[in-house]
Amino acid sequence: RSLSPSATAAASPAAQAAPTKLPDGFGQPTTTKRKHASVVEMLEYVKTLDIDPIKEADMLWIAEEAFNAALPPGWTEHQDDHGVPYFHNQATGESVWRHPMDDLFKEIVEFQRNVVRNGGFHLVEDGLAELEENIRCDLADWMELYDDHGEKFFYNRRSDESRFDDPRMAVYHNLYAKIRMVAKMKEKLPVLARAPRPEEPTMQELELRRRQQEAEEKYLKCLVKIQAFGRAILAKRHYRNLQAQATVQKGPQPLRGKFRLRMDRMAGNGKKELVLAMTTPHRRNRAAKRIQARVRGVLARKRLRPLIQHRAFLSKIVTRVQAR
Repeated sequence: RSLSPSATAAASPAAQAAPTKLPDGFGQPTTTKRKHASVVEMLEYVKTLDIDPIKEADMLWIAEEAFNAALPPGWTEHQDDHGVPYFHNQATGESVWRHPMDDLFKEIVEFQRNVVRNGGFHLVEDGLAELEENIRCDLADWMELYDDHGEKFFYNRRSDESRFDDPRMAVYHNLYAKIRMVAKMKEKLPVLARAPRPEEPTMQELELRRRQQEAEEKYLKCLVKIQAFGRAILAKRHYRNLQAQATVQKGPQPLRGKFRLRMDRMAGNGKKELVLAMTTPHRRNRAAKRIQARVRGVLARKRLRPLIQHRAFLSKIVTRVQAR
C-alpha cells in the first residue's frame, strides 16, 4: 500500500511545480472527542444518522461510536464567535458544521440494515474488499517526490495533481474505520456473523435463469405488440365513428335504425323497385311492444274484473234499497 518513491530528476515539469507547503504536523489524526451531551441532544444526534431510536434501538451503539469518533487526518475543530463548534480542513479549505465522519457512520447504519436483511455479512465483506481494491488502484498513480528544496510532496501522474499531505491518510482512515466498525458489528451480531455464505449458482442454474429472463422479455414484447395492435384498432374505430357523426348525424335522427331502402320485386309486373321498408330490428321491436301491451291488458283485466263485478253487485243492492 506504499506509494512509489521517485527522485526529483525523474519527475515531469508538472510534478516539479509543487504546491504551497502546509504547516508541520498537518495530516496527523486528531484524537479530540466531542463534548458531553444531554439526553435530548443525543437523541437529536441519533436522528441525524437516520436511526430510529425506538424501532432501531440495536443501532444505538453506532451512534455512540460516531459521537466519540476522532477527526480524520487534516481536519481540526474550531469555534466561531458565538462558541458554536465547526470543523475545518486545511488541505481543501472546507469548513462544515457537522462532524466529517457522520457520513461514514451513516454507511455503517446501512451496513447493519443490509446484514439483517440478507442474513449475513457476505455482501458487506464483498463491498469492503472491492472498496480496498479500488483504493489500491487509485493510489497506484501517486508518486512520492522531492522539490528543489528537498521538501517531500506527492504527485499524481494521471491528473497532474500535486499535494504535500499524504493522499493515503484520508482514504485508508475511512477504510480502516469501516473495517473496525464491521468487526464490532460482528461482535454485536454473533449469530449473523457465523452465518454461512450462500452457495454460488452453478452454470446450469445461470443458464436456466438466462433462458427464463429471455422468455419473460419475449412474452412482454409480444404482449406490448398485442396491446398496441388493439389500441390501434380502437383508435381507428373511434375515428370512423367521429367521421360518421360529423357527416351524417347532423340534427335529430328520429327514424335512424327504423327504416331502410331496399330493392323489392313488385307483385304486378315482377320488376324490382326501390322501396322504403322497416328494418328487421324495428319490426321486431314493434311486434314486441304490441305483445307486451296485450299481455299488460290481459293482466290488468284479470286483476280488476273482480273489483268491477263487486262494484256492480253493490250498486244493484243500493238501487233496490233506494227503490223500497
